[in-house]
Amino acid sequence: MNKILMMSFAGLIPALFIFCAAKNVSGNSINMKTTLTDAATSWQGSLASSDDPQLQKLAEFEDRCDGAFSGMMVFQVFPPDGNAGRDMAAAIAKKVKEFAIYGVRPIVVVEPVSAADGAAVSFADIAAGKHDTALRTYFSEIKKTGVTDRQMGLWVPLPEPNTDSWGQANSAPDDFVSAYNRYGMIFKEYFPTADIGPLLDSETYLWDAGNTAVVPLDPYLEGVNKSLVDSFGLQGFPWPYVGAGGLETDYDAASFLPAVQAIDAAKNLGTKSVWFNTGTFSSFYIDGKLVFPLATGQRAQILETILGQLVSARDVGMAVSVNIFAQDKSGEDEGIDWSYWKSSFDSSSADGAALCDFTKRARSAGITLSVFDTK
Repeated sequence: MNKILMMSFAGLIPALFIFCAAKNVSGNSINMKTTLTDAATSWQGSLASSDDPQLQKLAEFEDRCDGAFSGMMVFQVFPPDGNAGRDMAAAIAKKVKEFAIYGVRPIVVVEPVSAADGAAVSFADIAAGKHDTALRTYFSEIKKTGVTDRQMGLWVPLPEPNTDSWGQANSAPDDFVSAYNRYGMIFKEYFPTADIGPLLDSETYLWDAGNTAVVPLDPYLEGVNKSLVDSFGLQGFPWPYVGAGGLETDYDAASFLPAVQAIDAAKNLGTKSVWFNTGTFSSFYIDGKLVFPLATGQRAQILETILGQLVSARDVGMAVSVNIFAQDKSGEDEGIDWSYWKSSFDSSSADGAALCDFTKRARSAGITLSVFDTK
């Protein structure tokens, strides 16, 4: 199967964005004792008054889906030096403290690019310690502001290393493992009880073949220091691809978001906490022209299969959460509309109703939900 696109955080978001998950953490798993209903009740009437635009957006989803979502995600990049590290530390410290006020647990995804110029930061350089000084300055400055380990939430360094997102063509899986361990070691020096964990894509880019395939994730897990893993993340989306009949997509999450991958990885890493990053699209555009729409029923069908994968992970004893990507990217290079409402004022939407039905049943199944949308 030749995919037209391959999702990456770099293509989805600016350098800083937010998605939230459950606030309470116990050991290596998300503490499910604080229910989503409790969290939503505490937020009613307060999220909308926050001066953080993403918390305001979260308030809209909370209102439409009866408090189903417990939150949002922060994106960071690498500080090129100590001075930049201090500035970045001040900004992220302010952000996570704001989240804490509203009971929101941040998930901080750290992209391997430089804050100076957006250039890729090589896994080999990270592993060799070339970024140690800047990272230690960064984390020590965050610590000085009084941010607690709990307020730090979950950190996800070097996301989706098994894709072609970061220009790491000459890197082997071992390079990622060494880089992850190095970053995690420094992180835990300053925040020993804060959570950290890797995020892999369900499809691995095969550099020799020039395409993606569902293959074992083991090469990206072997050698990862288990003491530096509190949760494992799996990403997968129903990307459009060229099939025998033209443009097609995967309607079954068992193909693009197989829970067995997350379960096996979590067991190998010694954690019982997994989270999934996924979504469904309404429209796919090429050069501004709509070429592949999905009807509400088709999106609902995909959401149903996603729920099935989440429940599969729950049924083997995993604490499970899912982030739904719900932003309209049709006006950008990606050309895909992942949203469920066309505007902040669109209170009625068949797609939105399908999403809220999904969230209701996911909550009933004990799944923690978060959402990403900044527009």
